[in-house]
Amino acid sequence: MKKKINNLSDIKIENINLIIDTIKNNKGITRIELASLSGLSGMSITRIVSLLLDNDFIYEDGEISNKRGRPAKLLHINPRALYTLTIYIDVNTLIIAVVDLNNLIILQSNINSNDISSMEDYIDAAYEGYKEMIRNYRDIKEGIKCISVVCSGVVDNKKNEVIISAQLKWRNAKIGDYTRKKFGITTIVDNDVKSALIGEISNNSKYNNINLAYMDIGYGIGVGLWIGGQILRGTNNNAGEIGHITIDYNGLQCECGRRGCLNTVLNIKSFINQAQENDNNITSIEDIVNKYKAHEKWAISLVDDVCMYFSIAINNIINAYDPAIIIIGGKFIDQFKGFLDIISSSQHFTQYGSFKIDADIQLSSMGEKSYIMGGAINSQRLIFNNLFS
Repeated sequence: MKKKINNLSDIKIENINLIIDTIKNNKGITRIELASLSGLSGMSITRIVSLLLDNDFIYEDGEISNKRGRPAKLLHINPRALYTLTIYIDVNTLIIAVVDLNNLIILQSNINSNDISSMEDYIDAAYEGYKEMIRNYRDIKEGIKCISVVCSGVVDNKKNEVIISAQLKWRNAKIGDYTRKKFGITTIVDNDVKSALIGEISNNSKYNNINLAYMDIGYGIGVGLWIGGQILRGTNNNAGEIGHITIDYNGLQCECGRRGCLNTVLNIKSFINQAQENDNNITSIEDIVNKYKAHEKWAISLVDDVCMYFSIAINNIINAYDPAIIIIGGKFIDQFKGFLDIISSSQHFTQYGSFKIDADIQLSSMGEKSYIMGGAINSQRLIFNNLFS
């Protein structure tokens, strides 16, 4: 990567990011097509493209004929211009992945984390896994410019700290500083749901210009919100933490310390725990779904409760934010096959979904890849901001 250029005072970093994203989503694109898709002027396109070419982030290869003049050259992302490392942490989950500038995962390792609990132990395990994974890829190692830690909980993305993670049982975890010192690489930290939202948007360029919500249900529940072309974070990066809205003042105590949070009735752990009160042999969501299909009364009642709480949550999201699309993802959804079909046919969805007229509810097709990709894009943004701002 070349040295920072100084004559950029009148080029907006948002426009640079827009051009990079447009080239990513349209492999082999001309400058004229860039101007048409981005809405930027020809002069701006010329300057930004020259800047990116000079810094080896893009390259020209191939051309198409133009009856009005010289053939138009095709622009491509240089995937080896930079690499980023994402560390994704959740309950019983530790994934490390290297992503190139074309948003392709080129190296990935899923690390056994069943016996890990502390923040330090997670990062230590990630570091050992990283050293093994990268051992024979010196050029990639030298190209990694930023690490993005993605984890559940309330995250201060400015201080790169986890304020509280009920799922991981962390409080005031200075994970950004610890990771940076361990790896010797610039590190940023963000919430898993917000990262997944960014990953989903990167996977479909049509999402950029609509209001969208990403609802994640796993060992907790949260929502990421894309409103007016940008992620809604709130004052403390806490927007979308619907898992801690109160739905029953006399309900179960949540790991956050309060009672009756949505999190106490709509996540993997609570779902399985309630099932085990009826059948000690239940160990997974798949077991519950099989009992539901076998018409076990307790399973039907339990799934009905989930339908009710899910429908209430969806209705609140629609009424509060009016998204055009709601994407549903997370480990709970991945493990509950046929979830959306069961939900949409329930009486609760009809009762609480009366205002969903224009909201298109979809299942995520990315799975855990959305967290990894969201982390990578956050890292890329930081690198470009530092280089070009």
